[in-house]
Amino acid sequence: MEDIAQRRSIPDWIRQILSLTLTVAAAFLYAGILGSAIVRTFVESDPVFTEGTLRAARLLSGFVGAVVTAGFARGRRLGSTPVGVTHPMGGRTLPAWISLKPASRIKSKLVGLAVTLGLPIERALLRQLAAPDAEQPEVEKALDSAVWVSLLYLVLYFVIGASAFALSIVRTEVPELIANAAWVWLGTLVSSGYAFFGVN
Repeated sequence: MEDIAQRRSIPDWIRQILSLTLTVAAAFLYAGILGSAIVRTFVESDPVFTEGTLRAARLLSGFVGAVVTAGFARGRRLGSTPVGVTHPMGGRTLPAWISLKPASRIKSKLVGLAVTLGLPIERALLRQLAAPDAEQPEVEKALDSAVWVSLLYLVLYFVIGASAFALSIVRTEVPELIANAAWVWLGTLVSSGYAFFGVN
């Protein structure tokens, strides 16, 4: 019987490109729309926003926060990995475990976010798992750049959301766009915290 995972209609590289394009475009739109709305609210006394801007801000606030939460949930700290060991006297292969030096929680969660964003780092992760003690500068370089991209995404999400939240707390009245973005950010921040610390 044919494996369903092998019969995907869309190749992995196309899915990665599509995922990366959508998440990066959403982040730029999130920064552009909400960033300009925050600045306008701070500078003007009563800014007016179109219905399209309100809808886009609602959608993007939830989407960017959900990507961060999903990325943190995907990041795992592997302390060991299963391998097959052939019995010295012959016979069947016995399961065994190899202990690994796990990455820090922050790095593993940022790598999970990078994979969720669509950065092509699975091969680098598999090469690192195949030889955990060997020095692999190209693997480390790929992982480090992926961590920086995901850190930039996280900082963008945090700064824009925290600014909207602070503005809605400081001002007595803020536009609906800012108030919604602030409370959506707070909700996704809590869910991201749960995913980051692995709280069930």
